[in-house]
Amino acid sequence: MTLREISEEWFDKTVPYPNPDPDKLQGQCVQFIRYLLDAHYGAPQWKKQIGAADFWSGYDSDPNMRNWFDKMPNSPDFIPLEGDVVIWNKNKGNGYGHIAVVYGKEQTIRMLTTLEQNWKPLKVSIVTHNYNDVIGFLRAKRSAA
Repeated sequence: MTLREISEEWFDKTVPYPNPDPDKLQGQCVQFIRYLLDAHYGAPQWKKQIGAADFWSGYDSDPNMRNWFDKMPNSPDFIPLEGDVVIWNKNKGNGYGHIAVVYGKEQTIRMLTTLEQNWKPLKVSIVTHNYNDVIGFLRAKRSAA
């Protein structure tokens, strides 16, 4: 599915993606990214991580991540592409970080737009962010649907 199709299907809803503890993870950002790995990227699941920021630190030890995505640190002149996975550090998300997918083609060096779950509401939403606390991005090595 394309990101546009996913946004139309899930906007303002909670993605019920299977996870090990549905009572605690319902509506979480990682749950939505795990859904996108299947529905959008066709990629295998990444190893179980504790928090969203751990996807950045766990990259080197996870062959599924390394085989399917390139790791790109955030920098002042970096402009992400639609479909890049963006990861925030542990200053966000009550110490767990945050993770989302870049959405649309209007990104700049000051702002980016994402499709995500659990930034403000628990539901899937489109959010505009600055780059404060963004660690970096994961870019698919294979063309997404």
